[in-house]
Amino acid sequence: MEIPVAPQRLVVDWITFDHLTALGYDLSKVAGVFGYGFFEKDPELSPYLTKAAKDAGVKAIGEAFEPEYEAFAALDADLVLLASDQTKPEVIQRLDDVAPVVAYDVPAGRTAAEDWRSGLKATAALIGTPEAAATVISAYQKKLDAYKAAHPKLSGTEVTVGSIVNDGIRLSMPGRSLGTNVMTELGLTRPAAQLRETADQYKTVQVSLERIGLLEADLIFLEQRQDSVAFLRSNALWQRLGAVKQNRVHFVQNYWTVGGAASANQVLEDVLAILTAQGAG
Repeated sequence: MEIPVAPQRLVVDWITFDHLTALGYDLSKVAGVFGYGFFEKDPELSPYLTKAAKDAGVKAIGEAFEPEYEAFAALDADLVLLASDQTKPEVIQRLDDVAPVVAYDVPAGRTAAEDWRSGLKATAALIGTPEAAATVISAYQKKLDAYKAAHPKLSGTEVTVGSIVNDGIRLSMPGRSLGTNVMTELGLTRPAAQLRETADQYKTVQVSLERIGLLEADLIFLEQRQDSVAFLRSNALWQRLGAVKQNRVHFVQNYWTVGGAASANQVLEDVLAILTAQGAG
């Protein structure tokens, strides 16, 4: 698959924009980004990428599953580049009536957010810079391996990863997100009680406040949205968790869940900084 033109007005989904940022692509050539509006309204969800989008002057044009077609058409794009799982065939067909669409494949059984390396490689190949992807992946792996070598006891550390949703907690099981994958790559483990739970199709487990003890671990990482933490802090069962008492709970942002190569690197930096500060491993 080859790009039909040398794009000067490119339209992409949010994860592909993430990859382009990591690859050092000239973002002034990106006219619009599907999914950007969500982050534009609340930049703290992904500060680094939101700033990159704002600085480049890209336009928010709805979601890749539900584009704002008039706004998209107004951009006069010369190419649309998407991860195949970030939209649906009927959308691709409508977009292709306006500008050529290239939808790169995601490995079977995975999503673009779960397998950032393959998406990065596909994006780099399509813009003609495969060596840039190899450089990004190699630098990430070296950082990961160096920390593991310096902290051989990491595998004994148990972690909880999840998000705060509707006055409850949604555990993110291994393989679910950027954050869970970084934990696995570092050799960090999940509490046995969590692994006995049956995950849904999204690799998550809903946890009510009455079962909040299921979160207990050496370190807890929870994605938050604005003031969504307030109900937890007032909960007596939450206050009894050892990780809470020992200040080993860390509230993170959406880029821990959804993103590409640039976000994966941010998550790794976050985790290594926290592990170092907490003396883990």
